[in-house]
Amino acid sequence: MDLNLIKPKVKNESDKYSWNLYKYLLKHKNTKVYYSKINSFTDDEHTYDKSSLVKMDTLIGVESEDGLIGARLIDILRKIPSMDFWYGNVKNNHVEITEDFFNDYIEIGRCLFDQSHDGLLRNADNRFTYINEDERKCNWCGIEQHKEIEEEIKHVTHWI
Repeated sequence: MDLNLIKPKVKNESDKYSWNLYKYLLKHKNTKVYYSKINSFTDDEHTYDKSSLVKMDTLIGVESEDGLIGARLIDILRKIPSMDFWYGNVKNNHVEITEDFFNDYIEIGRCLFDQSHDGLLRNADNRFTYINEDERKCNWCGIEQHKEIEEEIKHVTHWI
């Protein structure tokens, strides 16, 4: 894959694309992406779907003789991995999604990691174009959203 396709515009800053992922891929040539067959949160079987990616279940690394040397996507994005880990039995517990993952990432960028557009991403100030005070459009993936305001009533008991 041509890493220039996912290179952020400013060094050390994420934009549509993650600087941490880009930097990791620069250091790790010939990487593959694997997705766990079992959801880490629910223990249910699941398959890769760009609309519901589980970052914790996504491994990126280089295949070894009997496993994968790499890191979890969530750790790469958070800049946690100071070293790579060996994941054995990858081919039995995971499915390779390299082509689908990068095609989706090139298309929608970091929206792949925040499909709900809830503002969980750093350096996302320019992510939206506001059409009016109640509507916005994502500059990365093109999704249009409208604002809904709900009244929330919260009862709290205090012992004094």
